[in-house]
Amino acid sequence: MMELDVQDRGGLLRVTLPGDTLDAGNTHDFKRAMEPLLLPGLRLVLDLSRVRFVDSSGCGALLWCLRRLHTGEGAMKLGGVEPRVAELFGISRLDRQIDTFATAAEAVAAFDR
Repeated sequence: MMELDVQDRGGLLRVTLPGDTLDAGNTHDFKRAMEPLLLPGLRLVLDLSRVRFVDSSGCGALLWCLRRLHTGEGAMKLGGVEPRVAELFGISRLDRQIDTFATAAEAVAAFDR
């Protein structure tokens, strides 16, 4: 099972992924680890600062989180998105569905605006 670093900031969760990939090899574990966290009304920042590679399965897993949150009136932002991953999100148009930020702190601050 994937060990996520979860920080609760009073209605806002900051979750840091432990590895440098989010791909077909670990998306099942990612979803299993995320499922109990995706509660109605949750504001979530996924910190991808350690992630250097995301494939289509990883994009699908992020969209899965987003859909689960939207169903419960929650919201999600991605922080710590490094340039190569940001480029993939642009090509796949994922960045049009999920707000992305260069740092997790910027993503957290965006919820306060």
